[in-house]
Amino acid sequence: MASMKAVVLSAPGVSSIQDVSMPKCRPGHVVVKIAMTGVCGTDVELLDGVLGYFATGLSVYPFVPGHEWVGNVAESCDEAFPVGSLVVGEVSVGCGACSFCPAMYNRCPARTETGVAKRDGAFAEYMLFPTSALYILPATVPYDVAVLAEPLAVSCHAVDRAAVMPSSRVAVFGDGPIGLLLLQVCKAAGANVTVVGANRFRLDAAARLGADHTIDMRTTQDVRKALADAGPPPQIVFEASGNIQAVNTSIACAGLGGRVVLVGLTGGKFAAVNVDTVVLEEIEIVGIVSALQPHWRAATAMLASGKLQSIVTHRLPLTGYSTAIDMLRNSGAHEMLKVVVDQSS
Repeated sequence: MASMKAVVLSAPGVSSIQDVSMPKCRPGHVVVKIAMTGVCGTDVELLDGVLGYFATGLSVYPFVPGHEWVGNVAESCDEAFPVGSLVVGEVSVGCGACSFCPAMYNRCPARTETGVAKRDGAFAEYMLFPTSALYILPATVPYDVAVLAEPLAVSCHAVDRAAVMPSSRVAVFGDGPIGLLLLQVCKAAGANVTVVGANRFRLDAAARLGADHTIDMRTTQDVRKALADAGPPPQIVFEASGNIQAVNTSIACAGLGGRVVLVGLTGGKFAAVNVDTVVLEEIEIVGIVSALQPHWRAATAMLASGKLQSIVTHRLPLTGYSTAIDMLRNSGAHEMLKVVVDQSS
């Protein structure tokens, strides 16, 4: 039987590159030759075994990680997806039969998630993927832009739930990849955006990507005052850092009747929330996970338009997976925005 190389997570803290069986195409699926896979904080939590899905049984070792990816169709069992097509795909695939499916399949208790929960992912040479969750991009979209499809779709979901409009004043807490993608989606919607972070290299990138203001938390004692100096309080605040201290700061910085959208995961840590502020100022707190078809359509349209700027700064081979994870653990020590595993050669 033909084999391929893939990263396999077999237990908390244990990863290896193994020879695994090549996927076989079947009806309603394609086999994708993976070109590039993004590495994100969720991949660190999956390796460490601290993602909440392990406690609920949604994620189970062993599996192949990798949920941010782009590739080309190598074999097709669906004529709508010809061989050679440049494709990206969703993370969540619902069971199709429960009360959450089909509209809210990201909440389906029996869902699978690419490279996360009971479906092998893209840190491999090839991957079997259902065409019901697959999208074709123009061949002109570069790999280092297309690989951002999944976090971009999550950002589109967050912006949709926040109801960002051209008149919106927005604050984004977090200068990492999600924060920088949220910035670009909000700016495309016409909003005024301030990015709050703690990494000068990333904040400078935010300014280049169109942020109206940036705030460096390392040199700012009072973030709320700094936001007030930039204009009226933000009506919408995105918390994309995963820092538990930033959750309360986000709530405190939202304007009266504002909306706080939680996008970042905390790795199982609990954040203390000032309930009085939430109640007395009528702050709405919203959590979002993954993305749905409308958000994927918005993301792929933005990719196809050429309006999204790539934030990829580091590329490593598949054999460099562990190095990529270590880079994320120590991201402050690198001038880094986004690290990817490049399987295109």
